[in-house]
Amino acid sequence: MKTNYKNRRIFLYISILSGITALFIKLFYRPWVNHHPINDFGWSGAAPNFLSSLGICLFIAFVSTKRTLEKMIYTTCGILLYELEQLWTYRTFDFLDIAATLAGLGLAIFIYKRVEIKR
Repeated sequence: MKTNYKNRRIFLYISILSGITALFIKLFYRPWVNHHPINDFGWSGAAPNFLSSLGICLFIAFVSTKRTLEKMIYTTCGILLYELEQLWTYRTFDFLDIAATLAGLGLAIFIYKRVEIKR
């Protein structure tokens, strides 16, 4: 199943938007939340993982023509390995990051399947 070029641009637009939003949250919003006593229910911690996973997977959907879903899953496995690596390097490990990464993959697959056009 292939997508036509016009529909594939949607993947690029969403991936760029999610990447910029993830950077904004990580660089500006998260420090602001940590400085002020605000409870955002973990959004500042998990949102960059969710948006980065979504953006990377949809960028793969934009550039890839074969075995796109496999590539998206393998890339998400790489992100998850990075998260698990934080257990051994004494960095900040959070199960919410893993859930957010998987949710980003799920949304990316959902968008990919909805935009995909059979020829």
